[in-house]
Amino acid sequence: MLTTTLQKVRSLPLVMPAPGPDGFVAASTTMTICLGKNNQAVYFVGMPQKPLTSPKMVAYGDGMQQAIIQTAKQITATTGKNMFVIISPSDHSKYKNLVSTLDEMNITGVASYAIAPISQEGITLLKQKEAY
Repeated sequence: MLTTTLQKVRSLPLVMPAPGPDGFVAASTTMTICLGKNNQAVYFVGMPQKPLTSPKMVAYGDGMQQAIIQTAKQITATTGKNMFVIISPSDHSKYKNLVSTLDEMNITGVASYAIAPISQEGITLLKQKEAY
């Protein structure tokens, strides 16, 4: 008789905040990333309702990593605060794109980020860049 152990399941730890009052994060310190189709994303500083910088298209991998690093430097230089990232996957994005974006948060050292449902304004921005 032969016995073996199959590969153990590995998972990404996800810590949810304790219930409490909502916190406020300024739009000037927020990077929003809207995940679209064809392995593309749109990012900008601010909220989808009123972006503070022009939305830009980026591909995953080095392009996404450089966008995060540059935006973090810009936010720190202008506000003196650390960046907060909102990741909003659309119905047309792939699960691997969300995982890739979460990996980039870890690689680039972004300490504060959230996964949020995409807003209608975020969908509109993706459509304008032909990524929805």
